Amino acid sequence: TLLSNSYPNMDHYYREVSAGQMDLLGSQAFGWFDLPQPRSFYVSGGSANLSVLARHCAGVADPVVDFTQFFGLIIQVNADLDGPAWGGSTFLTLDGQSRSWPAAWMPLWATQASKYGVYAHEIGHSLGLPHSSGPYGSTYDSEWDVMSDSYLWVHAGSWVAGQTIVYHRDLLSWIPSNRKVTAGPGSQTYTLEYAGLPPPGTNPLMVTIPIPGSSHYYTLEARKKLGDYDLHLPGEGVIIHRIRPNMSVRAVVVDPDNNGDPNDAGAIW
Repeated sequence: TLLSNSYPNMDHYYREVSAGQMDLLGSQAFGWFDLPQPRSFYVSGGSANLSVLARHCAGVADPVVDFTQFFGLIIQVNADLDGPAWGGSTFLTLDGQSRSWPAAWMPLWATQASKYGVYAHEIGHSLGLPHSSGPYGSTYDSEWDVMSDSYLWVHAGSWVAGQTIVYHRDLLSWIPSNRKVTAGPGSQTYTLEYAGLPPPGTNPLMVTIPIPGSSHYYTLEARKKLGDYDLHLPGEGVIIHRIRPNMSVRAVVVDPDNNGDPNDAGAIW
């Protein structure tokens, strides 16, 4: 289902999020395969050994999969792992290629309850995207970003995510250099366009505001209820994130009302 031509699916999602710069064409599903060890071998002491699981999964699939045709892996198991789904990378030697493979490890509940949202989130991690959040110490509370709250709305009984933030688009080189602006001292005026479905032209999709004396900075982006995924955003306006480059959660919503909710009018400028 996730790789079909029906809506929604991950190919459709990432085409929209990347403004057509990424697709999942050529993706294929293989299996099921029997692993050489029971679940207790891969999930021990409450923690999943993701690297061993990836190596064993790839090993049993290798006779029927030509890994030279693929960029990354989604490992789908028919039971729960250690609670969450996971996304990141794993180093494997497959069909003569020794490299770090983008990977996602998906438990059974991901197909049963979450589906599209959690797959979009973990594929984001496999591309190198970190979490973002609101400013309240809760990693999964920001509805402005699939890399925080990936459960924005329900389609046919399954959760679907909104798009991602401009900081993450820029990490993946999806923001053209001529559509990024770094603000200088003094008063400046920009016409900020919605990066989710960018119109032609040279108006900025992303404005960066340095914080003097700090490695931190702000990003400004316009968000609108447009497209297939941001249609269910909590509102429309300019959203500001404070970027903290050396933190595990780098992008934090600026929410001056400090009421514990990064998705209400206080965060919409």
